[in-house]
Amino acid sequence: MTNMLNVAPNEMQIFYEKERIRTDAALMREYCKSDIKEAYQRKKEVRHELQREARKAQYDDIVVAGNEIIIRKRNSWIDIPERRAANFKFRGLFPLISSDGDGGISALELEIMDAARYVYLIDSKAGRGGYLLRKIMAVGGQILVDAVKDQENFLRKFWVAILPLRTDAVMVPTHTGWVSWGNSAFRFVEKGATLWESVMKAAK
Repeated sequence: MTNMLNVAPNEMQIFYEKERIRTDAALMREYCKSDIKEAYQRKKEVRHELQREARKAQYDDIVVAGNEIIIRKRNSWIDIPERRAANFKFRGLFPLISSDGDGGISALELEIMDAARYVYLIDSKAGRGGYLLRKIMAVGGQILVDAVKDQENFLRKFWVAILPLRTDAVMVPTHTGWVSWGNSAFRFVEKGATLWESVMKAAK
C-alpha cells in the first residue's frame, strides 16, 4: 500500500492502462474461442444438412444392358460411376402356360458362371423382393450389395426393369406321352421332360 502511494501519477496511469489492455486481450481471446465454437457448430449443422439433402437426391437406376445387370446410382448434384449389381446375367423372362391352359408362372433365365439357371416364379409374388431373393439365391445368384433390405429393393427394381422384356408364352406339358399342344395339334413328350407339376412345385 505504501509503495502504491509512492508511485507517481503518470506511472499509475501506465499501470492501469496495461491492466486494461491485458483484460481486453483476455476478453478478446474468450470471445474468439466462443466465436470459433459457434462457427464450428454452424459448419457442422450445414454439413449435416447437406448430407441429408444428398441422401434425398440420391436414387438407383437398375439397367439391363445386353445381358449385364447394372446399378446406376443417380444424384441430382454429381455423377456416380455405374457398377455391376449381381453375379449373374439376364438371359430371358418367359411366361409359362400348361398344355391344359393354366398359367400364372414365369421362368426367369439367368447365366451364372457361364451356365444357364432357371428360376420359376409365381407371377403374383414375383414383385416381392424377399421372394425374388430367396428364389435367385437358391440357384446360386448373389446380389452385390450388403444389406438384405437393399438386396430386396434392388430385386424389386430389377423385376420392374425386365417385365417389358418378356417374350411370348412357352407351353409346358402336364404329362408324358401324347399331349394336346393347341390348335388341335399333338406332341409326344418323352419321359424326363419338365412337367407342369414340377414347375409349380419349383415356383413355391
